[in-house]
Amino acid sequence: MTKTLFEVDFDSLMDVRPDLPAGSLPRLRSFTGPVCVADAMVPSRPVEFIQLNTGTILETVAVKLAKSPVTLFEASINLLSIPSLLFLSQMMPYLQNVRFTTSDSVEPPSHQFCDDVAEVLTFFPALESFELWGIHFEQTQKTPKKHGHIWKAKMFCPVHSSESNQQPFPDLFSEAFMHYL
Repeated sequence: MTKTLFEVDFDSLMDVRPDLPAGSLPRLRSFTGPVCVADAMVPSRPVEFIQLNTGTILETVAVKLAKSPVTLFEASINLLSIPSLLFLSQMMPYLQNVRFTTSDSVEPPSHQFCDDVAEVLTFFPALESFELWGIHFEQTQKTPKKHGHIWKAKMFCPVHSSESNQQPFPDLFSEAFMHYL
């Protein structure tokens, strides 16, 4: 592979792990592809943007990805555990923008889960934006512990225009809201 390649984009169906010699792709800045390929291509290269389109992000993979100065991280996942997110904050505390998407239908997370996610986000000191399956989290203020910001989920509740008092639709997690889906 060429030494001047800055960006690579692999098909999500690729499941072969490339064998790259040390020192190849010294200028790689952006990676898009499956986890198994990222595992081989990203570590120890100056990659700042990673978009993982298939695969499971295991702790061993996160440890390897942390060997690059990644600040923008996007992954398509169907499940996120609080311990996994906390581990990611420990391995990659310098992440600035994180986005988790899914191509499958997932149940809306509970308020408690969103609160737990918001609590873990305080452990990402450089984090500026975070999105989980379309739910945007926003910074509110610096934490008293001085290790990050206080975060909260920003729920989208459209305003019903036919009502004069502009009442919002039901909460995202309520049964009434699920009726609209």
